[in-house]
Formats: sequence, C-alpha cells, structure tokens
Amino acid sequence: MTNAISVSSYTLNARCMLLPWRTRIHLAIFITLIICTCLGANTVYADVWYVDTPGIANNTISGTTHVWSPANGTIYTNVTIYVKNSGNLTILAGTIVVVNASQAIILDTQSVLNITGTSAEPVLFKVNETGKKWNWIFFNDTGSYGTLNYVNITGARIGLLVNSSSILIYNSKFYENDEGVKLINSSDIRIENCTFKDNNNYGLTIVNCSNIRVSNCLSNNTKIGLFIDNSTQITVSNYTADYNDGIWINDTSFSTFTELKSYNNTFGFNITGADTKGNYFKWCEARNNTKVGFNITAVGGDNTFFGCKAINNTVGVNVTSINWDAITFYWGILDNNTLYSANASAIAGAPARNVTFIYNWWGQTPPARTGANKVGEFINYTSFLNASLSAVDQIRVAAGTHSLALTAAKVNASISTTVPITLTVAWYSSNPGTSSVPYQAGSYVDVHINTSSGVNWVYIKLNYTGVLVKVEPYLKMFWWNGRAWKKCSDSGVNTTAKYIWARITSTTSPNIARLAGTPFSGGATPPFTGGFATTPPTIKHQLTTYPTYESTLLIGLILLLFLLFSTTLVKKKV
Repeated sequence: MTNAISVSSYTLNARCMLLPWRTRIHLAIFITLIICTCLGANTVYADVWYVDTPGIANNTISGTTHVWSPANGTIYTNVTIYVKNSGNLTILAGTIVVVNASQAIILDTQSVLNITGTSAEPVLFKVNETGKKWNWIFFNDTGSYGTLNYVNITGARIGLLVNSSSILIYNSKFYENDEGVKLINSSDIRIENCTFKDNNNYGLTIVNCSNIRVSNCLSNNTKIGLFIDNSTQITVSNYTADYNDGIWINDTSFSTFTELKSYNNTFGFNITGADTKGNYFKWCEARNNTKVGFNITAVGGDNTFFGCKAINNTVGVNVTSINWDAITFYWGILDNNTLYSANASAIAGAPARNVTFIYNWWGQTPPARTGANKVGEFINYTSFLNASLSAVDQIRVAAGTHSLALTAAKVNASISTTVPITLTVAWYSSNPGTSSVPYQAGSYVDVHINTSSGVNWVYIKLNYTGVLVKVEPYLKMFWWNGRAWKKCSDSGVNTTAKYIWARITSTTSPNIARLAGTPFSGGATPPFTGGFATTPPTIKHQLTTYPTYESTLLIGLILLLFLLFSTTLVKKKV
C-alpha cells in the first residue's frame, strides 16, 4: 500500500503536521506531561540525600565544618550521621531535615552542633515515615556542646538527648515525640522559652545533673510535664505543666523552684525522696488537680515553701512519712480544696511537734478542722493570716542595710541589721483587721522579720493616692495590734513624694519585736476630730448660705414694685 504508516520520527512528524493546530498543541502538552512524570519518578529536585554524600564521607563529619541551609533544599537522611573529632554541623534558619525511622544525629568527641533558626524561619526536624519514630539528636561526650535556637523537633523517640554535655536551648518546640528533652549526667545547660507538647511520655527530664537552668517553659504531655531525679543545684522558674501528671521532683537537693504552675493534673507536685533537701519553692501554684496539689512524701530536711498556693484541688497539701521539721510552708494560700487544705500523717515527732504551716491564708478565720478545706492532724497553723494575699516577697541577707520593694503594693521596707536576716513584705487583698483605719490611705501590708535580735531599725515607706488635701498633712502609718489600728509612734508623711513613712526600732510602738506578723496601712486622725479614733469620726459641716444673683435680682424687682405702688397710693390721697 502506498499510504503505509511509518513509525520513523520523520513520518510521525509529517503526520502530526497534517493535524489541526489545536490538536497539535494538546498532543504536545500531553507528551510533555508524560515525559516529566517518568523523569520525576526517579528525581528529587533540590533535595539532598545524605548517604556517603561529598563532605560527609561514611556518614561522618570529622574535624571539619559542614553547613545545611535552605539552599540545599529539604535535607533527607536515611542513615545515622555522626559528628566527632571536633567536627561542626551548622544548620541555618529555615532548613527542613527529614530523618528516616530509627536514624539519628549523634555528637561525640568534642563536637559542635549549632542550629540558628529564627522566629520567622525555625529549623524543623521530622520523621520520614508515617507512624514511625526517628531516634534523636544525641549529645554524647563531655566535650560536646552546641546552641539550639528556634528549633522544632517532632516525631522522635527523644527529641533531644544530652549525656555529659553542655548546651544552650532557646525558643524551641518539642512535640509529638515519645519524650521531649532528656538530660543525663550533664551540667551548665540553659533552657529558655521552650514548649514541650503532646509528647507520649515526659516533657522535660533531668537525671543526675547539676547547675541546670530552665525558665519560661510550657509543658502539656501525656504523662509527666517535668521530671527531676537525683540532681542538685537545679534552678527552674516560670514553668507551667498542665493536663498531664504534673511536676515530679525526686532525690533532688539545694535547688530553687520559682513560679512553677501545675494545673489540671493528677498530682500538681509530687515531691519525694530522702535526698530531697535544702530546696526552696517560691510562688509555686497547684490548682485544679484531681488528687493532690502538693504531695510531699519521705523527703529529707529543710525544704521551704514560700508564697505557694494550693487552690481547688481534692487535697491541697499532703505530707507523709517525714520528720516534723522537714518542711516549712508559709505565707501561702490554701483555699477551696475539696477535702483537706493540708493534711499530715506518719510524722516523726508528732504530736509533740507538728509540721509547720504558718502565716498562711486558709480561706477563713480561724482555719477549719472539719468540713471542706479542713486542716488535718499534725499541722501547726497557729499563726494564720486574717485576709488573703495579693503578693508577697522575701529576701535573705547578710549584715548591713538592705531594702525590699513590693512594687504592686507600692511599699518599700528597709532594714539595718548586724546579723543575717530574712525580711518578708506581704500585700493583703483586703483589711486584715476587724475595724477600719481612719481615713485609710495606701495598701494593707505586712512587714516581717525572722528575728529581732541584732536589728537596728526597719523603715517602711507606703505610697498613696486619692487623699483629700485637708487630710493629707495628718497622714501617719497605722499598725494592727490584734484588737485595733494604732498610730505608729515614729511616723509621718511626705506630701511632695506622696508616701507615708514609719521608723521601727526597739523603743518605738510597735517595736522591732512586734514585726512577726504585723499589718500596716496609712491613715489620718486630724486635730478637729477630737482625738485619735480607731474609726473615721462623723464630721458635721455647718453650711453658710448666700443669696444667688437670680434671687437678689428678684428681691430688687419686688422692692421696686412696692415703691412704685406706694408712690401711686400717696398721689391718690393727695
């Protein structure tokens, strides 16, 4: 046949030229898509698979510096990468690293990992296979160190594992791992502004460590938000754990915990272990926990809870199996707990010596021994507050002159002492007395010292606003003596700087020995009240009235009409 179809490229091209131009365009697009699909099936554009890649021979960075950046595209690794022998891996902002299941990045032998993400372009580590976990980033040598800033790590067995290393971690998120971050046998680590969320087990774990500082972190995980074990000199501040098993501290000593918050957990704080001693808990709060706010069991001695709150738990504070002097809980709030505000059992030394709970607000005055929020057996609460606290602070200082300001309450207390002293300043949310301060001005505050021996003087300044001009010159500091508000004997006012002052010495009223739970506030007893009353006097004002312009004009018109009428009568008679 003369019109036989050839499969040669020339014949195909000639045949295509005979097709309508629209059909030719559609055919070209179709063929292009097929070619791209076939080629793309075996090509990863701008991505890097690190398997014996140039620069990382045998999956190892050794003695050199290697950089990953978004310019490389997504970094894929299906092997474990080792950084050793002073090797350095730097990962720049915006880089995405995808790791195969069971693989890791391991640093040892004085190696360095620096990750420099930003808030707009964090670095992301994630797993390559759905439903599986990659292992971890693992610092595993005394000389290894690094800085991680704005890093998001997800899908790992442990997001970051640190053993015998020192690192800095800032502004990072560890989520949907088995564990967020685990520190073992390490020191000199800083963790700031980080989030541990939706991890299957623990958010942050610290084991056998020292000199670790953690601040401004949030933890919301399946199990424990923060777990610290067998460690010392740990400093944690502003750490919140909610909707998990709370904060656990075991066999940890000489550490400071400030503004830790544990909400909506089973246990708020679970504090255990004979080696748990010498710790200072300041402004910590347990709220809405289903079992216990602060569960303190079998701990060692000298654990102090200052300004802590146990509110709306089943049991506020539970203390068991300790010596009577193992803890002190003071200047706190224990309120609205379902069963006990505080309870103690198996206390060595009780009932002769009970666990010390002093200068606390128990939700009512006096604290209840029955009903909801009751105080249990073996709790010494004899010195209790008559009003709740809005704020409280404390300093422990050596001999000399020192001051403590409670800014929210606008109060400042200074002290001159020849011995070490603990100075506490508290701000009451309402009047702690049973009567009123005359012409009350400023906040209700408390100034407390742990001993009067060796103290030369205490000077209190209380700022005020909104005082009547006629009352202001008569402002003085008042103190509550347990029955009435009394003027401080050495007191005055600075009307220019708007503060009331009082100087307390061994010879004033009150004297230094009375600063063991003494409320103060500003007030006035002007001379015209007829004495120094403990309640505002009723002042009767005698008013002198003067005719207004309108009334004067009306009277004038009436007089004018009267004169005119009188003149008319006189004329008629004439």
